Amino acid sequence: MPPRAKSPARAQSLAPGLTEPAPVGPDAQRRRVLHQLAGGLGACWAAGAGAAPAAAPRGAAAARDPSKGDMPCTPDSPLLTPLGDGIQGIPTPIFTAYPSPYVSFPYADPVAVFRDPSAPMRSFVKSGWKQDQRTVAVQPRQVLLEAPVPRGARLPPTNHNIAAAFLADGGLRYRQGQPATIVDDEGDAFMLVAYGAMDCWGDGFDVPGPHGGSKFPAALGNLQAGDMDPGMPGPRHPLKALADCGFWALPSNRSDTFIAPARSADSYAMAQYGRKIPGPSALRMGTLLYLPQSVSIASLGLKSEAARQLAWNAQNYGWYLVDDGREQFGFCTEAGGSDFEADFAAKHGHAFSTRRNTKDPKAKQFSDDLLKVLARLYSATNNLPGQWGGPGKRLQPLAPPLVARP
Repeated sequence: MPPRAKSPARAQSLAPGLTEPAPVGPDAQRRRVLHQLAGGLGACWAAGAGAAPAAAPRGAAAARDPSKGDMPCTPDSPLLTPLGDGIQGIPTPIFTAYPSPYVSFPYADPVAVFRDPSAPMRSFVKSGWKQDQRTVAVQPRQVLLEAPVPRGARLPPTNHNIAAAFLADGGLRYRQGQPATIVDDEGDAFMLVAYGAMDCWGDGFDVPGPHGGSKFPAALGNLQAGDMDPGMPGPRHPLKALADCGFWALPSNRSDTFIAPARSADSYAMAQYGRKIPGPSALRMGTLLYLPQSVSIASLGLKSEAARQLAWNAQNYGWYLVDDGREQFGFCTEAGGSDFEADFAAKHGHAFSTRRNTKDPKAKQFSDDLLKVLARLYSATNNLPGQWGGPGKRLQPLAPPLVARP
């Protein structure tokens, strides 16, 4: 979850400086080409905003190869499949007004993803959670994870989640953990908790992942560089979102706090979930938020192209709640190998993470427009195993299949 909002004098940057050298070589070049063909997903399909809701024709796009950095999951994964035309839900008009001008709408929650399985192996040793503890190894020294990390990669100590995924094992799996800290090329790297290695040829949920209480995978569902290029309809995959748990359902027992595909909820769920609303809510950890087809995006009066892109995404793919956003609403954004925030700012002319009291008129318009979208969202009630995204015909083409597993 993000830190609580603070006054300007005490506020810290919401986007830590996560860096990796620009990838080079034939595999990196191939990913860039596929990224352009896909319209920004990093996989390799490219259907326009008005494409007929049908599976991509055989041979229309190259099969995806996760070992080369393509999107690592099956087309029917919760974090890749489009919505079905039979999706149903309950109106969830929340997040529309906050008293504090210091909260961010949206907030960027950085997720570090590294896609070079041939990079030097690094040991991640156990450290603490607080920012000043993240480069201090717990004694006795305990190695939690071995993972390939490109030279020059840096994940500075912050007070943010920094879930991380490292393509490893010859490109077959992503090794995962959080919060990840890397300060040099030679010594130990640091992490509080390591999770199982995600199979790139599965649905992404074969093992618990490092996202908050939900245990969603790190390598999927993030906004990537190119996902929101101007002129595109919007990101072509479901997104991972964070929202204030005070507006979620007030649970009567632990099983009420989450819904599939989430595996669990925060440890404080019984004490804090649903404490800011007077009535019932449909929101739980793992809820799929979406914008119904009955809502005309044009009728929302959105002036920001970025807000229109997120609205299109919500109407065709949806947003999964994967963590408590405290007072803020945000999305998981890729950092490390792909810097979504820098890419977005360069192409849209304003920051993605936007405080409500921003003086930037473009950023303020983006934030104001996002609130209009949030006010029209629904919480899905028939997003179930075997029919992720709801039943019926897909509203957008399915992603291409995976190549045969090596």
